[in-house]
Amino acid sequence: MLGSTFAGLMIWVGNPASLHMLGVVVVLVVFMLRLRRYLAAIHEEPSPHSVSLAKPTPALLLLIVIGMAVSMGEGLAFDWSAVYLREVAHSTASVSALGFAVFSLAMTLGRFIGDSIIPRIGQKRLLMFGGLTAGFGLLLAILIPEPLVVMVGFLVLGLGCSLGAPMLYTASMQLPGTSPAAGLATFATLSFIGFMAGPPIVGFIAEGYGLPYGLLFVAVLLMGSGLLSRWARI
Repeated sequence: MLGSTFAGLMIWVGNPASLHMLGVVVVLVVFMLRLRRYLAAIHEEPSPHSVSLAKPTPALLLLIVIGMAVSMGEGLAFDWSAVYLREVAHSTASVSALGFAVFSLAMTLGRFIGDSIIPRIGQKRLLMFGGLTAGFGLLLAILIPEPLVVMVGFLVLGLGCSLGAPMLYTASMQLPGTSPAAGLATFATLSFIGFMAGPPIVGFIAEGYGLPYGLLFVAVLLMGSGLLSRWARI
């Protein structure tokens, strides 16, 4: 969130990209050097049992499908929010960087307040509402391609996706007949495919039909995942 916001500010003041990237490298190197002794002090105990992937049950497969859709929404914001703002909403380069910033802000806020609202509303309802909300955010960006409205759309996308992964990770560890470690490992491995494959799929669709149709594809998947959540064991 801070990185994309700062990048937008650097573009706005005319800072060369090479100088900006060099500054980021310096900050990261200094930060990691400062952390090194703390990381080295962590006591690591070997696990007595190796963890392998579980044979996906129907309940676990459903969680994986929902998780892939949520991951696609996150991957879309990572790789395509700035491009959409620049090429479709015709925003300035500095404003385009803010699309991911507002998405990250919403994700951060959602996860900070998640522990307080999950017990009140329930995980299944929140998972359903999250998928529908995230899809609505993308539809808003598609139907009204104005910079401010598009940023609101990515903000709504972030809110909708924010609690999906934490709730699904928890659910994958509580499935009957599957060990918690194997359930989590299987879900995390397979659902991450959505994060990796989603942006290239959006790119292929954008090349053939236009970027709004790529966003529409992910919006339909997110809304579908919200409806499928009704049958999830969560």
